[in-house]
Amino acid sequence: MAQLGLGLDGRVLAQLLDGLRFNGGQGQLWPLRVLTLEARLRRPLKAAGCAVVVADALPQDARAGGERDLADALCTFPDEEADLLGQLRDFAGCVRLGGSVLLCTRPGHPPATKLSAAFLHAGLQEVTQVMAGRYLITAGTVKYR
Repeated sequence: MAQLGLGLDGRVLAQLLDGLRFNGGQGQLWPLRVLTLEARLRRPLKAAGCAVVVADALPQDARAGGERDLADALCTFPDEEADLLGQLRDFAGCVRLGGSVLLCTRPGHPPATKLSAAFLHAGLQEVTQVMAGRYLITAGTVKYR
């Protein structure tokens, strides 16, 4: 298994992001632009072939610049102290339509069913959960605002 640093299987991450490469023409000629709030995710995301943007915080009013300025995906760990549903709504606002939000969590923290429900209540569709090394990655697609 090609685990990278954190025990996160980079092949699984690449497979989840691969569907975005040709969605709406994005990623055909250039790497996917993935926003993360965790510097420790830079290496697995780069290994998955992405252009990684590490931010200390979510951009304020990310949609002000239009769809072209939004990330193709956002991949991070959830803040366990904050409201999960509110976080997911904020994350989705930083991603273009057709893009993905990916959350990396330890299995059972929070429970997989709670993660899936939060993704759906935040308006994310095509929710997928897959184990990637020591982490459960939950991914959802931004279909509408």
